[in-house]
Amino acid sequence: MAFFKGSLKRVEILSKLSLFLIAMALSVFLILLSDNFMEDIPHWFKKPIRKEFQDKPQLDKINGEMIPIGKKLKKADEKVSNLSISLNIANRKYQSEKKSFETWLKARRTIGSPNEDSKVRDRGKQLDSLRVIEDAWQAKIDAVKKEQKGLVAHQRSLVSKRSRTRAKGNEKYQTAYRTFSIKIFFVRLAIILPIMILAFILLAKFKASKFKPLIWGFTIYAIYAFFFGLVPYLPSFGGYIRYAIGVLLTLSIGYYVIKRLTVFTARKKAELEESREGRLKKIKHGTAIKAYNSHSCPSCERDFLSNKWLPKSKKLQTVVLEDEAPSFCHHCGLQIFDTCAKCNHRNFIHFPYCSSCGETLNA
Repeated sequence: MAFFKGSLKRVEILSKLSLFLIAMALSVFLILLSDNFMEDIPHWFKKPIRKEFQDKPQLDKINGEMIPIGKKLKKADEKVSNLSISLNIANRKYQSEKKSFETWLKARRTIGSPNEDSKVRDRGKQLDSLRVIEDAWQAKIDAVKKEQKGLVAHQRSLVSKRSRTRAKGNEKYQTAYRTFSIKIFFVRLAIILPIMILAFILLAKFKASKFKPLIWGFTIYAIYAFFFGLVPYLPSFGGYIRYAIGVLLTLSIGYYVIKRLTVFTARKKAELEESREGRLKKIKHGTAIKAYNSHSCPSCERDFLSNKWLPKSKKLQTVVLEDEAPSFCHHCGLQIFDTCAKCNHRNFIHFPYCSSCGETLNA
């Protein structure tokens, strides 16, 4: 098909493209404007700050009590470390002296009874004194560790108390934040709900208007505003609200679709029950063109060349010429092709003019 300046086909294509671009441009600019406006809504109200809901005097008191405990624990750790060094030195001296005493005692057994030897008793007393020193260091370490244990228990109780205090503050913050979120949601709802209602009214009453590209652009924006400007801000409450809204939307859309399909099916059934002449009068030019291009009946919308198609591949087995096409639909009986009364040329009867001589067809 040749495209040339001033051709009707070219004007039709450019018109459709222009109308589509107008609708999309309007929706895009409305969406951008709406996004900027919606982003400013949270700034209209004071947003809750978590730290403002904490019991600061109580937390300061607890932290003040924990500071000296931490210092005492640090000193206790240092003290245990120093005492452990002294204990290790005393233990090494005791072990060294014990080993020396055992060696010396073994040598003394060859001379006489070690139990009667005063030197043996003196060295035994010296070994015992070293053991007493070691035990003294260990006792000091045990005392410090006992003190540490009490400090740690006190510290844990303060940490637990601080956690409970913060948890109470967080609960207050969450309550305030939910209230803030609900407030923002209702502000958004107050803005978007009228937009949705207006879009529904315009689409229902003026969808056939010459300004329908603008109406469709506004409708696209309303759909975007609902799903991206309102739905994400629905209060959750454990998911109940959002899931309930999802159920209601599904039921509403499902009801609308089922109702429309039922009405369409009933209308088509009623049309097929009419006479062939009555159905011929109701077929529009646009419907006839689509039916002709898809070789389907404009009334029952079934393929009147179905016997010429392979059952699996759905590809033409042979090329079917118009002269070979059936004159009547074998599904509903509607006349499809007829000859021109003037030139006897065979035409798709639902076209208004003969493709050979231009005479008006009877249909």
